[in-house]
Amino acid sequence: MNFLRALSRTKLYWGLIAIFLIGVLSSPVTSSGRNIFLSSGNLLDVLRQVSTTGLIATGMTAVILTGGIDLSVGSLMAVCTVVCAMLLTVPGDTAALYLGLPSVGLAVLVGGAAAVRFVFLNIEKSRAGVTHVRDIRLDRTRGTVLPAAAGIVLCALVLSFLLPQMQTKFGVLGVLLVAPAVGLMFGAVNGAIIVVGRLQPFIVTLAMMVTALGIARLTAGQNNAVLPVYTGSNATADFDMLRQLVFGIVPMPGIFFIVAILLYGAVLRFTPFGRYVYAIGGNEEAARLSGINAGRVKIVTYAVSGLLAGIAAVLYVAQYRQGKPDAGAGLELDAIAAVVIGGTSLMGGRGSLAGTFCGVLIFGLLSNILQLHNINSNLQLVLKGVIIIGTVLVQERNAYDLLAQLRLPGASRRPNSRRYVRRGADVGRDVIHDNGRKEEMKRRDIIKLTAVAAVLAATTVLMPAHDALAQDKKFRIGFSQATTIEPWRAQFNKDIIAEAAKHPDVELIITDGEDRTEKQVADVENLIRQEVDALLVSPKESAGLTGVVQQAIDAKIPVFVLDRNVETDQYTQFVGGDNKLIGRAAGEYAVELLGGKGKAQGNIVEIWGGMGTQPAHDRHDGFHEFTDKEPGIKNLLDQQSGDWKQDQAYNIMATALRNNEKIDLVYGHNDPMAYGAYLAAKDAGREKEMKFIGIDALPNEGVTWVDNGELTATFLYATPGAEGLRQAVKFLKGKRSKRPSRSTR
Repeated sequence: MNFLRALSRTKLYWGLIAIFLIGVLSSPVTSSGRNIFLSSGNLLDVLRQVSTTGLIATGMTAVILTGGIDLSVGSLMAVCTVVCAMLLTVPGDTAALYLGLPSVGLAVLVGGAAAVRFVFLNIEKSRAGVTHVRDIRLDRTRGTVLPAAAGIVLCALVLSFLLPQMQTKFGVLGVLLVAPAVGLMFGAVNGAIIVVGRLQPFIVTLAMMVTALGIARLTAGQNNAVLPVYTGSNATADFDMLRQLVFGIVPMPGIFFIVAILLYGAVLRFTPFGRYVYAIGGNEEAARLSGINAGRVKIVTYAVSGLLAGIAAVLYVAQYRQGKPDAGAGLELDAIAAVVIGGTSLMGGRGSLAGTFCGVLIFGLLSNILQLHNINSNLQLVLKGVIIIGTVLVQERNAYDLLAQLRLPGASRRPNSRRYVRRGADVGRDVIHDNGRKEEMKRRDIIKLTAVAAVLAATTVLMPAHDALAQDKKFRIGFSQATTIEPWRAQFNKDIIAEAAKHPDVELIITDGEDRTEKQVADVENLIRQEVDALLVSPKESAGLTGVVQQAIDAKIPVFVLDRNVETDQYTQFVGGDNKLIGRAAGEYAVELLGGKGKAQGNIVEIWGGMGTQPAHDRHDGFHEFTDKEPGIKNLLDQQSGDWKQDQAYNIMATALRNNEKIDLVYGHNDPMAYGAYLAAKDAGREKEMKFIGIDALPNEGVTWVDNGELTATFLYATPGAEGLRQAVKFLKGKRSKRPSRSTR
């Protein structure tokens, strides 16, 4: 009985325990027989990787407990990463400074005044002997004058500390004050609009998500899709402390996450504010009638959510060495998923930060397990969804309902959940009913525990199969691909897989960064933990991958950088094409199409690849080495990025066609963008008026489109996949190339 009671009380942790045991029992091992999953380095990597999502989820929990939702936290984090990176790297007057200083001044002013007023209220409460602070009325001096004066003094002190840093660059403490204050300000605006405007949180935060994204891009500037942060170079070396291990054990981001969840958890559990949050989520109207200032509580929860997003942003910049307007894309969904996995009801009024902590760890451990087993990234997404649903079902009574509806043995319909009202002669029947309900709850718990055991057994049987296949391989080579959604990247993978098939002694492990720097960093970290013999990396962004590439180098793993370089020269070899050279070829041909050298006339639309990638800049610079020499050529667009994608290029071109009556040539940094521009022109009936040129010349894309007369020309940019693998195999077999070296195709 006591055992079952203990099981019932700890059901919140069953999912976490099950995932952890799956990781332990199914973990691959190193050549020395060490369990990779249980290694301290791997578990600390998981803690660091989930810290950003964890901080966001911490603030999200309180918002959801009130019955609200915050879809803007990802964009708020993005704004704060831009502010943080710009303050660290750019001295003088900047957009980040104009956004940050007023935010921190207002936050300190209001926060200081509120703190002093809170102290006076509690002093008066003790003196008057009343139960609730809301029953206290302060005089004008203690209620307004002294709090305002304290806020002004505190604001002046903080600004006096920050203002001298304007002319140099901000330090660690400066950005830790300013960036979270920016997030807090945006969060408070969310709450104020929801309360004052009486609007749905979904609509308000959705609008703020879009608005904040625009502000992030405006703050960064048109030419700065990524703001790199190099500690000791363009930023203070002290900023590295935010990505280091405390006492050589716990990562600093993990400390921030744990402290935040403990402090906020204590507030929600032990303070009147916490009780108000639960009361509002349970029944807001009843909470109002009982005297709770529901509007004020809501504003505070949204403000704290923004504050934690700002702290997460600073840690993001420290970890990935960059700030960018799309840094938090999709993060709000991860945070909501972690909160719901942890047992918090989306209807509000039920949940806890202990559950959120478990949900965040479940999310992180699950990703880590799938990556350690090198499961296909697309299959990972499917498995994550299935396991998340299963975990929530196990932690909730819904699992028992499902079994009952399936009419499985030992499962019956759940009794009416309405509270039984005791009345005189019915007391005996009430006791019988209550005992029956307890027995049924115990049966439910046994079924849940059995489900956990079944999932655990099935997973531990299936997962090690992958590792057994590779035991006879001589070399294990890991390849971290930035994304697989671009056709050139898909061809890249085909080429490297075809080359690997020629080497029976090589096991090739391919990971997909899913077009996100943070995911690619996590992939590389997992490959490092697996102690691969060589590492191939094709970075999404140079600055973001530099730190983890250096980590692999420090682990004595040979690193081969493919296509896009990183900001260190310590790698083994670079293999890639010369993007500036291919840009020159495109520029020379464009001049020829428009009339020839010295006579070229025409308007050009250039559609960039990713603004934060070196290939895009090189293809632009090489192209303009020729076109800028022609006074008759005019460039119509100012660095419009299609992010290498056909659909985005279509939209850019559609706008350009509306704004310009004459366009003579379109230059796309790759073939899909050039083709997207062609489709937009065709839909407008103007495709015959202009020429379209692109880069890549893949057989099923650029070459086909040229053959069909849709593109005028395409320039071959071979993938470095096959050559990169050949160089890695050659290195591992002892035929080492001289370092540093650069192989081009």
